[in-house]
Amino acid sequence: MLKPIVECVDGDFTNLLEVIVRDGGHQLPAGTTSWGIIAVRRDESTDARLPHGGWSCPEPGNWAEAKGPIDTSNGRSRPSHPGDGLRLATTEIDDLSPLWQAVTMDGIPCDHLVLVAYDEKDVLGYDSRDYINTGVRVRRLAVVADVDGTELLKQHGNGAHLPGFQLSGCPQEAIFAVMRGATWEESQAAVRDGIASPGYTWARAAGASDQQVRLALAAGIPLRLYSDCLARGAHHEGILTASAAGIDLLLYREASRAGATHDEIMTIWRADVSLSDYIDARAHQVSHDRFRAALKARIDWAGYDVARRAGASDRRVRRADRMNIVLHDYARARRAGGTDREVCAAHLAGVCLRAYAAAREVGLTDAEIHIAHEAGANLYQCARERWDRRYATGAFIDEPPF
Repeated sequence: MLKPIVECVDGDFTNLLEVIVRDGGHQLPAGTTSWGIIAVRRDESTDARLPHGGWSCPEPGNWAEAKGPIDTSNGRSRPSHPGDGLRLATTEIDDLSPLWQAVTMDGIPCDHLVLVAYDEKDVLGYDSRDYINTGVRVRRLAVVADVDGTELLKQHGNGAHLPGFQLSGCPQEAIFAVMRGATWEESQAAVRDGIASPGYTWARAAGASDQQVRLALAAGIPLRLYSDCLARGAHHEGILTASAAGIDLLLYREASRAGATHDEIMTIWRADVSLSDYIDARAHQVSHDRFRAALKARIDWAGYDVARRAGASDRRVRRADRMNIVLHDYARARRAGGTDREVCAAHLAGVCLRAYAAAREVGLTDAEIHIAHEAGANLYQCARERWDRRYATGAFIDEPPF
């Protein structure tokens, strides 16, 4: 059964074979079970309809059968010699993809397509989707209808699965642009204006309209970079505004990727702050407001953030910083159970906060730590001894935190 959607790693696309059958109101002829499609070209001298393999395709309503002999050892879609089956394309066997590489075999364009049907019992061989040219080889097939490939692309190409779809005189870039959201008219206008490049397709795939792509080009923005910004969550107006303000769009893209909004990026830019630092902070899950608070307090954002995550208020972090406490050590001591008052008092008493945190983590109290420190004991050694005793009772099973 034909599926209306072709599922790919880069998105879901309309299955044009299903569209042909559905919109044409076609029914499987008696003696067939599945749909397929082929491309044909006209022999000017005989007016014969010639698909891949050199056999003559009859008019709709007739059957075509391989002349033979059939190579029973051939399990592939390609005939091993003339007469060894008829080759067609379908999406009904293993959800074969891409469809159109098989249709345009031998360079036959999709200008004139023929809808065919076949019986699964007549299948002689087929290729898996891992092959470049997927297809099915059958003993015979029924010819159902002629299809205008150009009209099919014009009417139904937008958002359809089109890799390998070829039309006479139509650049492949234009067809991919249609696949990615452009209309036929837009893709042809882009070709005429010299912008039917991969960049145009990338931009349309990222959600830009034809007009927006042209505005980005007029602003001197490379389309690949413009597309990347859109794909990272930026908006068209924001990209143009940032570019006009002189912001490096590579940094703008990375800031958008890290979750920053346009307004947030512009705020940082106007504050004359390094966008690289801001991107690093956002990539580490530091919010815009917290980064700004660290900036206002003139504290390194990483230390400020880790201290806030440890439960300290903005006021307490500022005080700890004024006391020249290493904020990462302050945060560890807080996470180990020390209160702000205890941690600050330990620092003023000359206690190494890393050792303080290690001691608290194995169960020493604040009072025990001060007694040991005043006695000149090595706090790491005290922590080790406490850990060893508790490990012996099964209280600890992990490595010691020092």
